Amino acid sequence: MATLSLRNGADPTRTAHALEARRPAIADYFVDEVLDQQSPEVARFMLDTSVLGELTADACQTLTARQDAAALLHQVDAAHLFLVALDEERTSFRYHHLVSETLRAELRTRDPARERLLHLRLATWFESGGDARRAARHFLAARQPRRALALMRDHGPTGFLENPADPAPLDLSAVSPSLLVDAPDDLLALATNLVLSGDIAHGGQYLDLFERARSSIQFKPRLASRLAVMRAFRSAAVGQLDEALGARSEGRRVGK
Repeated sequence: MATLSLRNGADPTRTAHALEARRPAIADYFVDEVLDQQSPEVARFMLDTSVLGELTADACQTLTARQDAAALLHQVDAAHLFLVALDEERTSFRYHHLVSETLRAELRTRDPARERLLHLRLATWFESGGDARRAARHFLAARQPRRALALMRDHGPTGFLENPADPAPLDLSAVSPSLLVDAPDDLLALATNLVLSGDIAHGGQYLDLFERARSSIQFKPRLASRLAVMRAFRSAAVGQLDEALGARSEGRRVGK
């Protein structure tokens, strides 16, 4: 419906704004007329798997702890319930973005404790598989920021170099600045992860917090050098080349 409106409308921008304004009504319609019309098993499966970015049989089974997860995934696909195939063999999927948002919001409304449990299962699974970046994001969603920050600190830059694609935005609602002021390694790790992922604005805010906390931090040369490197990276990303060169020079000086 949205695609047809945008294609045929005389003013695509106005149409897009109108659709955005009606998003709550569209979500309500989807829940009432699609989700709640499914069998309890399929509805539960769709809600649970909404926390996955990519749906495969293995990921769905790990997440839901159901032995019939592969069959349910095939059933949802066969019923055309807004899955998008990511490969020709139809073994990997994602939900349509608006449907994914609606399902996640519905899961959080109906059972927030289960939502955290599902994220914790995924975090543990990704961590055991060596995917620290995805694991950290799910630990944050599971409201376990310390475990997430430890992964960012120990594996963040390495994980970015191995796979620069951003797995998902960080949910920072569980990360209080007070949690980080006395943990400079974690604070800088979070700022680094945000900046490298392209979230320059939020990454810059945590770099600024790091700067303000310097007087009360047991500041090691290694941290000072890393901070200077990330300040240079941030400045270069926003076109402040003079500041980037200055931060780079500072990083070389303190790193000696």
